[in-house]
Amino acid sequence: MVKEDRIEGRKGNAARAARRIATCLLVAAATLASAGEAATVEKEGMRYEDTARVAGTRTVLNGVGVRGNDLFKGYVAGLYLPHKETEAEQVYALQGAKRISVRMLLGVNGDVLARTFSDGIRKNYKDDALDVLKARMDVFDSQVRAVGGVKKGDAIDLDFEPASGTRLLVNGKPQGDAIAGDDFYVALLKMFIGERAIDKGLRSALLGQRQ
Repeated sequence: MVKEDRIEGRKGNAARAARRIATCLLVAAATLASAGEAATVEKEGMRYEDTARVAGTRTVLNGVGVRGNDLFKGYVAGLYLPHKETEAEQVYALQGAKRISVRMLLGVNGDVLARTFSDGIRKNYKDDALDVLKARMDVFDSQVRAVGGVKKGDAIDLDFEPASGTRLLVNGKPQGDAIAGDDFYVALLKMFIGERAIDKGLRSALLGQRQ
């Protein structure tokens, strides 16, 4: 009888252990599911992962915002950095890979897109400072115009690769050679997060600042 009681006790212990393991597995699964949901940010139907690999390096999503207003929306943009920053000057000085990730909300031809970038850069520089950038701006302008236009949903990535410089990618495909110089990528950053950024609301969103 005692032996049977011991066997029954062992069975009971095994059953309780099995229930505890099952509970732990369910909690772990729920945690992973929550983490998966938190791993993306969505704006205007465009999804951004909370990390991205740029030039083989892990970067984190600093912020996401929309260019436009309630009546007109041009694109969604996300800023990826080696680590999060809330001040533009700190972003400019930050070493390592970076990405400005644009997702179009409407179609635009190559000429309009090129002018948008050119005007956005020029707003943040005086003429003498632009002289240093001009040759590289011309190369970038040619790369953008060569794309021939973009449509809703297209992805434009402006990557900074420390070893080579600024690289333009459209839907994941590189457009031309990398453009050398940290200062040129800073010029592109200023278009989005500079004192004279093209959209103040977008600027705040990319820097993760409260609006």
